[in-house]
Amino acid sequence: MLQIVYIAAAPRSGTTLLGNILGSLPSVAHVGELDLVWRNPQDYDERLCGCGHPLAICPFWNDALDVARSFHSQVDVSGHYNQVLAWERRIAHGAAPSAQEQVYLESITEMYRRVTEASGARVIVDSSKRPHYGACLRRIPSADVRVLHLVRDPRAFVYSRQSRLKAARPDGRFALDMPRAALDLYRWRRINREAAGLARRGASMRVQYERLMADPERVLGEIAAFSNLEVDGLGQGGAVDLATSHTFKGNKNRFQTGEVRLAEDLRWERELTPLSEGALRVLAAPLLAWPLALEAAG
Repeated sequence: MLQIVYIAAAPRSGTTLLGNILGSLPSVAHVGELDLVWRNPQDYDERLCGCGHPLAICPFWNDALDVARSFHSQVDVSGHYNQVLAWERRIAHGAAPSAQEQVYLESITEMYRRVTEASGARVIVDSSKRPHYGACLRRIPSADVRVLHLVRDPRAFVYSRQSRLKAARPDGRFALDMPRAALDLYRWRRINREAAGLARRGASMRVQYERLMADPERVLGEIAAFSNLEVDGLGQGGAVDLATSHTFKGNKNRFQTGEVRLAEDLRWERELTPLSEGALRVLAAPLLAWPLALEAAG
């Protein structure tokens, strides 16, 4: 049986880092955001594997990418990736798959079989994030899929998304685009609600990013117990030792190896203008208790 740990989350929530931490454990392989393998086969020659080699020549991906190429030869979605997203929404809502959707599900199944074989790992960690794709994985009859719902402070989420796009002022601070911030918070809420829905439909665990950074040894131990992984002192002293990963895509930190000290990213408190920080606190306040409300609701 395929063993898959799926990390569901909003973007900019630390999924690549968590995936690489888990992928450094014995008999575990982190493959990054494997949902994007179905987007465009022409991307394969342009992407780097997490090991640093081009995907096209990385032995890890040779057989696996043949599955994606075969899928694209049967179903033309080049330039029409929204069609794949529509299939995933239908499947997530329990609809019987159409003929094309069945080809998609069968291709997904074969993809995970091949990366499991290539890695020699017992467990595959996928940090694709998207809840609807996670629902597709749960439709694989031969897979044990365990979902980690990773939740990050929405204020840090907004900062992370906008800091990539804006130049700081001379004092090192920058002002948020507040209409965009409101849309970002809406997106955070929508994706996390979808992830919570996915989590309720099978084995799942909610992971608070801030708690993971504050007490990594305890939280990683809890994740390992839930995911049936072997762990001994991982995160001890607030540091982890990252192994080389074969990730398809993800945050640029997927190339990082060696010892990494874990610490919460609080730049949103230090680098926003006072006006932006205050406005963000007000806008995000209703969302801060959201994970606790979910826990109370079971």
